[in-house]
Amino acid sequence: MGPVQQRAPSDQRSFPVPTDTLVLACRLSGLSLTELWWEYLALGGTRSPAELAARMAPGHPWPALEDLVLSAAADEALISGGLPPLVRSSAG
Repeated sequence: MGPVQQRAPSDQRSFPVPTDTLVLACRLSGLSLTELWWEYLALGGTRSPAELAARMAPGHPWPALEDLVLSAAADEALISGGLPPLVRSSAG
């Protein structure tokens, strides 16, 4: 048996997640930027708090994998608050 390969998410989400979508997710879930960073870090994110602050401003994209981890953190906050997860368009 060969090594286990990780697969991309099976849904049709596109990345990067728009900044305004992440900001809205934080507002709706009541998650502060610091709390979002801790959640992102717990899920395997590697960027600093300063880099997260920059990412939350328009025009500062991250690599797709980092954005995936960041959006998962935002999704978890939304879901734990009884809200639906982020919706991403397939158009990008």
